[in-house]
Amino acid sequence: MIKKIKIKNFKRFEKTEFDLDSVVVFVGPNNYGKTTALQAIYLWELGLNSWKSHLATKPNSKRTTGLTINRKNILAIPNSHAIQLWKSYNVRKGIDKGKTENINIEIIADGETNNQKWTIGFEFIYGNQESIYCRILSDDDTLTGKKLYQHLSIINEKVGYLPPMSGLSSTEDKLEMGSINARIGEGQTAQVLRNLCWNLYSDSDTHKNDKWQKLKELMEDLFLIELQAPTYNSINGQIDLTYKENKKELNILNSGRGLLQVLLIFSYIYTHDSTILLIDEPDAHLEVLRQREIYNRLTHEIKKSNFQIIIASHSEVIINEAFSNDLIYTFLINKQLLLNEGNKKHLISSLSKYGMEQYFLANQNRWILYLEGDTDLKILREFAKLKKTESLPYLNKPFVYFLHNDQINEALKHFSAMKNAQNDLLGVLLTDKTKQLPPTDISDFITLSWNRREIENYIPIPYTLTRYLENLNFSGLFFQQNIPLLNEIINKRIPPVALENPTDSWWNDTKMTDDFLDKIFETYLLQTNQSSSIMNKSKYYLLLQYAKPEEIDPEVTEKLDAIYEVARRAEAIIQSEE
Repeated sequence: MIKKIKIKNFKRFEKTEFDLDSVVVFVGPNNYGKTTALQAIYLWELGLNSWKSHLATKPNSKRTTGLTINRKNILAIPNSHAIQLWKSYNVRKGIDKGKTENINIEIIADGETNNQKWTIGFEFIYGNQESIYCRILSDDDTLTGKKLYQHLSIINEKVGYLPPMSGLSSTEDKLEMGSINARIGEGQTAQVLRNLCWNLYSDSDTHKNDKWQKLKELMEDLFLIELQAPTYNSINGQIDLTYKENKKELNILNSGRGLLQVLLIFSYIYTHDSTILLIDEPDAHLEVLRQREIYNRLTHEIKKSNFQIIIASHSEVIINEAFSNDLIYTFLINKQLLLNEGNKKHLISSLSKYGMEQYFLANQNRWILYLEGDTDLKILREFAKLKKTESLPYLNKPFVYFLHNDQINEALKHFSAMKNAQNDLLGVLLTDKTKQLPPTDISDFITLSWNRREIENYIPIPYTLTRYLENLNFSGLFFQQNIPLLNEIINKRIPPVALENPTDSWWNDTKMTDDFLDKIFETYLLQTNQSSSIMNKSKYYLLLQYAKPEEIDPEVTEKLDAIYEVARRAEAIIQSEE
């Protein structure tokens, strides 16, 4: 069993390490390094096996010898160029007077096999686009020749790596186990499922044949189907697989993705004698109940055999199942965090209501913007574009939480849950004037409200309405809008005193969406026989594309600047960790 893995300069990781146990779960969103961590363990084993094979024929080799590994033999790490294994593709660095030195990948594992503890690491040196070199890392200068071979022979761990299910090909040629493993490593699991079942079924080894029965029982228990014996057609060289459901025999192509996912996982486990199993997203394509069932079955099987399993997932169900007994690492921006009893509790509490994606967005952005709806965000963006404020980049990709049904207090509950998991989190709430801001003693949470009734009250009216209609273009043909009619409708809706005085209270207190804009466009479009879909509340932000910067109230800039300050502080927090 591997107890610790240290990784340096490999793909997403500059330098990191993980303590491991019999069951470990890596959780996090896509592209955060979960798969990279699994691949690092695979690469470590590739180095181990390469050196074992080399020493078996050349026992007097020194550990400083660099063994050549062709990139095409690194099956579980898809790459078209060996440089893609390196962090940021950096394989050399300048040191002094134009000289350079290699930047090497280092993967070191501490472990225990049959009560014997061991530490072994491998250094991978870039050769060219097709190959890398592998050397043994050790502080023991006497570790050479037979002593080195004996040291490596202690380690009899076998690593198996299974990527996510990629579907199922319509036909499948019979393959040798080496070809099966090559396709699995390349992520082509769609081409091997029938072969795995065939190998399990046809093997004369009684032990494996028992596992075929176990696989059949598992599938019947989970999916109420009866797997039929796979068949091989020697004429076309293809394997076929069927199952019975409600006494009707169906081709495996008729089954759902969840069934195929489970069949792939367990047929792989039963055909491989792996002592360390790396599984990437075993929950893919599975509904909640089966995610829980599969995780428990997997971990039970592994613990019963005294093996090790490391799972990469973003399933809340799997986190909940792993909560009590297993190690959980969360993959965050620029770091990985081992959950302990304290932060596990907060994370699970947050996930149960808000979902994992919310937690990771909080970690990635370090600030949350609370608004009453997505139209508010669209209008803020248009204001920021118009006024050319520094807030625009942050409004283009914010972590925004929309408070539907005007549940202002929900902002506090959500922020508290997120801050329990990410204690340096910042938040800003922006609401309409009519909403009573909740009292709060939560640190780093700013509450703002508009002085006018709602955000739409800051759209320059009536100027933007006429400019918008003047610029309408339908199907590439100019449609002459009736601007005098529009002005007549507007004048009937706005009190004369407000028309004459832009500071009149009417502009501040009127609910501009429901009581004015909705009625203006409804009347105008009806009288001009145009579709009501041309303009509605979800599109009012488009009016600001016809506004002028000087027409925007200074309060808008104040609010945008306040949001910018929060976002800038959050950005500084992230940068301090790099």
